[in-house]
Order: sequence, then C-alpha cells, then structure tokens
Amino acid sequence: MIRRLHSTNYPKYKTAYENLAARLREESAQAKDAFEAWVYDRMLNRHTAHDGKYCAVTLTCKQARKTRDGGLERLTEETLSATIGKFLTLLNKDVYGKAYRRFGKQLKVVSAIERGKDGRLHAHLLLEIPRCAYADTNAYFEHVTRLWTSLQWARRVNEVKPAVDEYGWLTYITKEMTWKPDTLDLMNLHL
Repeated sequence: MIRRLHSTNYPKYKTAYENLAARLREESAQAKDAFEAWVYDRMLNRHTAHDGKYCAVTLTCKQARKTRDGGLERLTEETLSATIGKFLTLLNKDVYGKAYRRFGKQLKVVSAIERGKDGRLHAHLLLEIPRCAYADTNAYFEHVTRLWTSLQWARRVNEVKPAVDEYGWLTYITKEMTWKPDTLDLMNLHL
C-alpha cells in the first residue's frame, strides 16, 4: 500500500519526511521485483514451467461510447478489466474448446492496465502461444487481433508480436507498479 505524504516546510521534519519517502519507494520497488521474480519462476523459467512460447500484446481501447439513451459512458479500469476477461474467455474457448469449461485449461497470461501520457487507458499482456499454434504463429496473432476488435470497447490499433525477451516485456508491463501497485490486472492473471 502506498501512503501519500504531505510535504512540509518545517526544517526539523524535512529529513524524517525524506527518509520515510525513500523507504516507501524502496518497499514498492522491492514488491515489484518480488512479483517479477515470482512470475518468472512460475511462467518463464524453462526448468519449472513448460517450454512454451509467449507473445507481447498491446490492446488499445475506445475511451468512451454512446449509450442507448444518448448519454456518454467513459471507460474505467474496472470496465477494461472486465473486457479483457471476456476477451480471454473467448480466446480460451477457441483454443481449448470444451477442455476450458470442463477442466479449466487456460492460456497463461499476465495483464497490466495503464494510462498513456495522453491519459488513454490501454492494456499490455504477456500471453502464451498454445502448442497448436506453433506451426503458424502469424495466424494466431491475427486471430487474437480479430477477437479483440470484435468487443465493444476495443479499437483497431493493436500490436501482437512474438515476445523475444519475455522477462524484458514483463519488466516493461509492470513498470508502473513501483508507484501504482494496482496496475497489475489480478482478475485476469493466470499462471
């Protein structure tokens, strides 16, 4: 949990304030590093996990949409998380069929929601490529893009590419965790 600190002009509190702020920054950085190490062990470590391939996915969204009564509904982080959950459900059903529903078989995924510099919400995913798609990964990438753009909040500008450096992409998508711990979409995390 990040606590907000109020700056003060009092000289006797200044060093205490600076020490506390530095300690909180260090704790959040340690939490981020611990999470990355845990995901690496569970998902990317070739000795404990399967030898699967992953793709780096960036999903863009419409920031608002018109409602039936003529109003305007804005995109929130909760709505985006629910949309990503629906997308992953559709993708898992397409890939695993009845095994998804019967046995809970799912693709491994790490999802992070963030705001760009312009304030637009978007999502980054580290998504497993299923073994059945190893032969033709480009068709799988097109299928992922087609599924995402079929949803209400989705935009057509998306990026799906093979993750050459999985740990580097994981570090990139969790970059905001040091100052905003709820960046990670825990509702759609599956390892």
